[in-house]
Amino acid sequence: MNYPFFVATFPTLPALGAAPAWTEAQFLDEARRNLSGDDMAVLEAAASGAPCDRPFVREWRGFETPLRNASARLRAAKLGVDARQWIRPHEGCDGSLDRRVQAAFQSAPDPLSRERALDALRLEWLSRPAEDPFGLDTVVAYFLRLRIVAAAARPSAEAGRERLRQLVAAATE
Repeated sequence: MNYPFFVATFPTLPALGAAPAWTEAQFLDEARRNLSGDDMAVLEAAASGAPCDRPFVREWRGFETPLRNASARLRAAKLGVDARQWIRPHEGCDGSLDRRVQAAFQSAPDPLSRERALDALRLEWLSRPAEDPFGLDTVVAYFLRLRIVAAAARPSAEAGRERLRQLVAAATE
């Protein structure tokens, strides 16, 4: 199905670290009002990891699983442990993904920066133009991007320390 009116209401997603205009719950409420029952089931399956035969969802998982596997191998190597227990089976993937994950690990000075670099890879993949710009794949991709952006915007310990420094500085002036 096509959802031009629903897709037209999607707020632009901000950069990683900034809060999106919609929460995940708000998006899902709007989706329930706009999507057919079958399409809502696809969205929920994509969000939960439940089995789903939709090609776009399978392709997303075909990207996400090898990304996670590459991350697990690099983390395990850093710790000197065997990564096999964290590796999940997956269908084919672009061979350059391992190199891109390794580059993200090497360029990031800390775990949070590393996760943001991996999120950027995810967002890049999900931002690819869809065959139908108003179709279900566009809706699912937007929701997955919203989840990534929303998670990156959640308060972190460093953000809390910075806010505390600002408050203390303002109180002592």
